[in-house]
Amino acid sequence: MKRLQFLLRSFVWAFVLLGGAMGAARAADLSRPVLLVASDRWAGTPFEQAVVLVTPLANGAHVGFVVNHPTQLSLGTLFPEQDAASHVVGPVYSGGPMLSSVVFAVMREGATSGDGKLVSLMPGLVAAMDGPTVDHIIETRPNDARYFIGLVMWSPGQLDGEVEDGSWEVRPATVDAVLPERAAGLWESLAGTAI
Repeated sequence: MKRLQFLLRSFVWAFVLLGGAMGAARAADLSRPVLLVASDRWAGTPFEQAVVLVTPLANGAHVGFVVNHPTQLSLGTLFPEQDAASHVVGPVYSGGPMLSSVVFAVMREGATSGDGKLVSLMPGLVAAMDGPTVDHIIETRPNDARYFIGLVMWSPGQLDGEVEDGSWEVRPATVDAVLPERAAGLWESLAGTAI
């Protein structure tokens, strides 16, 4: 009888440990930059079929940009007094609902020498978060960046909760996925795919 109890107890502990390990394997690592792929829970909202590059901040908060929602606006329309802005070929993207009147520039790290204050979003990708730096990029290399109106921000713990409740699928972030040549079809290519 003692042997049977020992075996049952061992089986229960193994099941608990295995279940915990499997849960940990499924848990998203939000301590590094990742792509968030919107679930159907966001249907009818600005995040419908969104793909968001997310970067963790030191305080546990997260910041990011929706990378696949181009607008009908050009940079020249937003800055008609800035001649160089009219030379930007691509559209301005809707980066998110926070700071929605601010323009940010995101670009590959290798194209950034002498561009002022840049923030690393992930290896190989930086963002100009202040007006003078964005202006400098527009004046000196306007088509080396992708321009976003607004961004997305999460308070500490908020994004973890949204991922746990199934609002977002988490995918590895790559520079090519963040800055694809064409944003059309990005959500479809990432939704429902395994990491």
